[in-house]
Amino acid sequence: MSNSGPPPGAFARWLGTELRARRLSQRGLARRSGVAHSTISRLLVGDRVPTLATATRIAEALGTLTGRDILADQRADRSPVWRVRAALEADPLLSAVDVAAVMRRYLRVRNRRSVQRTG
Repeated sequence: MSNSGPPPGAFARWLGTELRARRLSQRGLARRSGVAHSTISRLLVGDRVPTLATATRIAEALGTLTGRDILADQRADRSPVWRVRAALEADPLLSAVDVAAVMRRYLRVRNRRSVQRTG
């Protein structure tokens, strides 16, 4: 059996961090994203892993990455993206907002390089 999916609770941790960084409530995110408040609540508790469509709607509402980037970023600690995020989050001088900003920039550059490599 392969461990290619996100570890349990990874999306919940990411979503909680993003909401706190933006001082946004679950209901506020529900209004912005069109995702039901009950679904957001279950995602935050870790009871469910979002579909790509739901992750994308949430990501777009938060103005962050695409849903595919978020789900890919949640993979086990073998992922370079996951290791970068973990290192940034471990730095006591960086706030959640700082980490999110650096990660957005990092992923834009990384995605651009990926497109160049395949194109």
